Amino acid sequence: MALLILGLGASPALAHDDEGWVPVSEDYYAPIEAEVCGDTVLIEGGDVREAEMRETVHPDGTVVTELRGAATLDITRLSDGAMIDELDISGVGSETFTPDEAAGTATIDNVLFGASLLFPFPDPVDRAAHEAAGLPDLAYFTDPEVFASIRIVIDLETGEFVSVEYVDVPEHVTDLCTWFDDDPRDDHHHDDYHHVDYHHDDYQCDDHHADHADHHGH
Repeated sequence: MALLILGLGASPALAHDDEGWVPVSEDYYAPIEAEVCGDTVLIEGGDVREAEMRETVHPDGTVVTELRGAATLDITRLSDGAMIDELDISGVGSETFTPDEAAGTATIDNVLFGASLLFPFPDPVDRAAHEAAGLPDLAYFTDPEVFASIRIVIDLETGEFVSVEYVDVPEHVTDLCTWFDDDPRDDHHHDDYHHVDYHHDDYQCDDHHADHADHHGH
């Protein structure tokens, strides 16, 4: 779960409101190593780097960060250099950070619309939540009307994950682990993508919603 590196934006409606948007810093595109697909992969910003952000701080300390704009990722399998080049992650999404000083924790709610990528951080809590959701290691979806929502609780002092819950996941995702050896984009046969179907009974969450018109990214 890559927080908001998974996708870009606010809700589709808010993404068209131009007030207050600024380019993201280059740190946004910093590389991340992940243990996925039975290997170690490097996930880093691609050639398209047009992401913008807008931050709103509320009186209770809640911070809402919206991101939008075109962006791509390069994903490299380090054992042999195989690459998924210029993967589109231009879907819209948002992150809501709600601190609880009394409890010493903060809740982070991420919402990511397609096109977005979901993958586990190198943290056992996040890895367990990703697996419990029944997702492949690199779960990719492109439909801009479909979203994933992830709730993360962190320790304010250490920044470590306390809990992670995939509240909503897309019913149809593409397993990108299969793309390292056979990227369907090379043949322009998008119908040949390796789709994996998921159903709400395959994971546990407190509330389920129908497909709604994220990141990531968790």
